[in-house]
Amino acid sequence: MWITARLIIATVACLYRLLFRHVPKSFPLTHNGVAYSVSSPPVHKSKLPAQLETPVDSRFICALSRETSFDRWATRLGFGDELQVRDTNFDDAVFILGDHPLTVEYLSSSTDLRNRIRALIPQSVSSIAITGKTLRFVVQPGVDPNGLLDDLVMMRTALEQIQHTAKSRFTDPHYTKALILQAFIMGVAAYGLMGFAEVTLKNEAHHLNDPSIAMAGIWVSIGIATALVTLTWILLRHSSRAPRLMVENGAILLLSLPVLGHVVISDINRGMDRSLPAVVTSRLVSKHTEVHRGRRSSHTLYYFEVKHDVVTSPFQFEVPRLISVSQDVYQQLEQGDAIQLTIAQGFLGYPWYVSIGRPPPP
Repeated sequence: MWITARLIIATVACLYRLLFRHVPKSFPLTHNGVAYSVSSPPVHKSKLPAQLETPVDSRFICALSRETSFDRWATRLGFGDELQVRDTNFDDAVFILGDHPLTVEYLSSSTDLRNRIRALIPQSVSSIAITGKTLRFVVQPGVDPNGLLDDLVMMRTALEQIQHTAKSRFTDPHYTKALILQAFIMGVAAYGLMGFAEVTLKNEAHHLNDPSIAMAGIWVSIGIATALVTLTWILLRHSSRAPRLMVENGAILLLSLPVLGHVVISDINRGMDRSLPAVVTSRLVSKHTEVHRGRRSSHTLYYFEVKHDVVTSPFQFEVPRLISVSQDVYQQLEQGDAIQLTIAQGFLGYPWYVSIGRPPPP
């Protein structure tokens, strides 16, 4: 059940990144005949940025932000190529996240437009995004969005004039690749985090020797993360998106790194196993719990100490005497009760518990 749930959640995360585009439901305000909307943070979250947005149908997608030392060094080292408008003052101050040739045409259309953008970033806005459906200002905390309306209207007007020269929405050579990579990596991360949820909620061992899988899982996690970050560079090395995507994707994978490899090995080992299971008849010697307390919550682990009487197995393995079980199994059995362990060999050779419980009636 958990394996299926992980696959579903991973697929949903992937499709969400691929298909979801935030567009305000309405633009109730107007300025000089141009509709717009303002989304301001709540009073108790005043340090969060407001967003100023106006609808405009554009043939290209890009984002403009302050050019950092990281952006400059990444470009010099060959991790990405940034579009340039041949205005040194602008190119050195503003980073263009996008690869559509119309971006250069738009920014080259007016010196006043570039000067306005330089004046806005980063003093008044942290970024300006052209999303394909809207023009969006992410306003710096403490800045009044209403004071930026003239700039919003001017940028929109310049953007509308570019539309007449557009030939295709699909001339950005890297946008689709970047989107698919991000979606796939979000799915991988969601898969790993769902494995963490299973471990946290179930509090029971799947395998006879979990530490050995945990060690192998660390190397698998590092391998997956390295492969995906390298793939990002290979596919996007001529894109301005590459350096930041490598960092973002690396950070996303880092969140799931401790459990991702463990979950992958565990799921393959159990999900693809077709071996005949072994049956171990044991006696429950004692049971106990361990409570692990955190800053905000605590969780309980349930343990059985067992003495093995009969082992019927088509393969060799060593059954531990101390096993971790679920809360339900812990409550069903008492000291001295008979207990049956059904153990499979595992597709990757890691024996695992198919079931733990009372033996069937004779």
